[in-house]
Amino acid sequence: MLSTAFGLLSTWLYLNYSRRGCAGHYLGAVALFAMALMAKSMWVTLPLVFLLLDYWPLGRMGSSPSNAAGDGAHSTTGAAAMSPSRYSCMFTRIHQISTVR
Repeated sequence: MLSTAFGLLSTWLYLNYSRRGCAGHYLGAVALFAMALMAKSMWVTLPLVFLLLDYWPLGRMGSSPSNAAGDGAHSTTGAAAMSPSRYSCMFTRIHQISTVR
């Protein structure tokens, strides 16, 4: 239940960031994502959800009709949040290898 709260709050802050562009919302989303990831590793896919949200329904990637200004400045923000996911996967794999021996 704790991981769900962190994950949903992270998604909510990310959506607020996409609407307002406030760096505080983005940092909060990344921090809550990291906490959700620490609570349960299932949230490792959340950055992919952010990328899907950027593509649809927000339309912030590429040359979608809702991105008429052609502003692609925020198109990689979901990918930037993947860092904690990578580290979590790496540490999980190292732990699995060390316990098998």
